[in-house]
Amino acid sequence: MTKLELLYAQKSKKFDQLRAVAARELGFGELSALSVEDRLRVDDQVEQYVEQWEETVEMRTSLNLRPITPLRRLLAEYQDICERILDEHEIDAGLWAYRKGREKRRRPASL
Repeated sequence: MTKLELLYAQKSKKFDQLRAVAARELGFGELSALSVEDRLRVDDQVEQYVEQWEETVEMRTSLNLRPITPLRRLLAEYQDICERILDEHEIDAGLWAYRKGREKRRRPASL
């Protein structure tokens, strides 16, 4: 498993943890007992949590103003994984560009 695949697996697992918290907060209980429609509501709620968290982090809102809850901890961990995935994509793109540049320099001139 590549590092990127591992990060995507971690992201998926963290999203599942966020789903479990959201289901409880919405009063649905356990995820395994939910209907498809209720699962979609939970997923929508998690997406809203993630978007709101990203906006909060972008504004650099002080964490001292808000208590650290299990949901906020999971959101921070989820965002960290997403940022690591972006970093890995940038590293891969940089390596690809570097290799392409080296290949061009190695090619003999056509006569």
